[in-house]
Amino acid sequence: MTQEAIGSILRAFRSDFNARFELAKTQFPKLVGQKFLESIRIFVYPAADKVAQQFPEELSGVIEALFDACLELSAQEIFDKYPVVAQAWLQLLPTVPELLRQDAEKVIRVITNAAYNLNLHHSAGQDRWFKLMSSLGPGCKDLNSFLELGQFVSWVCGMAQFRPAALKIAKGLEPRIISECFEISLSSEAQKSELLQRMEQDPWLNPESALTTNKSPRKLKILATLGGFRGFGGIFKTPPEIEIQNGNLVVYDSESAWLILADCFGSYIQRISSEQRTAPKSKKVEPDSSGALSFKGQTATFLELAPVRASVASDHTLAVVSSFSHHVFLLGEV
Repeated sequence: MTQEAIGSILRAFRSDFNARFELAKTQFPKLVGQKFLESIRIFVYPAADKVAQQFPEELSGVIEALFDACLELSAQEIFDKYPVVAQAWLQLLPTVPELLRQDAEKVIRVITNAAYNLNLHHSAGQDRWFKLMSSLGPGCKDLNSFLELGQFVSWVCGMAQFRPAALKIAKGLEPRIISECFEISLSSEAQKSELLQRMEQDPWLNPESALTTNKSPRKLKILATLGGFRGFGGIFKTPPEIEIQNGNLVVYDSESAWLILADCFGSYIQRISSEQRTAPKSKKVEPDSSGALSFKGQTATFLELAPVRASVASDHTLAVVSSFSHHVFLLGEV
């Protein structure tokens, strides 16, 4: 029945939809009718079907929004260029019929943009993001709560740039949601609050460790590697320099500067303008040419980093650059 209802609406809007297609084709001559019809079947029907089952009275408006968005993305070949966007339409959009009923146009835009950003962040756990959002997203009552959930899940899946906002959002999430995302078991709000407080104090403390009372000594380890030579697909034109500014790790080459954000879930390097850089206020930690490094009372040798060219330390992170690499290595206690 739902398939018939969808087909009926598409037929009712046929002349209008055809006109929109022809207009799009004037701007994108490569747009092919038969292929677009296939895109309608693949990408529009799954979400429309869920809306038809639960909110048949809202189906017409939702189909119109899905059609317009599908046409725009198909015209620009987005589904072909970015499979993660296609995955979002197939896997996530059909799980939120309530949100589509409320404001289909905004929901489609939010989910499509989120998928595109996932594609840009290569280290993010895309499959896990979709799994968590598909599981937890249907429980969101409105778009704002869905957006907040998306930010929190993005952080958990490796997007360290969302850490500050995600920690604030987490305080308002139910323990069961935190448990599923962190892959741990929380039994109360008090336990959740204590966990988040400990994680907020130490970016390298993962949820499992934060949940335990294990007092075993933590060891200094290499926890993240970023950058690389531009000629080999990295971002630095020249060997990077590092410094701590206002508590933040800043790295720069001969042309640009970047802010490095990293924690137990992942790392992110964000370009900043030269105006945002300030005179370094930290003193560089003097390394040993053999690769021996000292941090927070610990000394360890990392032959893979020798000879170390420079290192700087923040409260929880030791950043190191080697004489034989264009990478920045982040070390911490775990």
